[in-house]
Amino acid sequence: MKLIFQIMFLRGQCSRIDQR
Repeated sequence: MKLIFQIMFLRGQCSRIDQR
């Protein structure tokens, strides 16, 4: 189940950019 991990990683990066 690496799909969930990838989605979480992608969402984490997006959240980081949004925090800017």
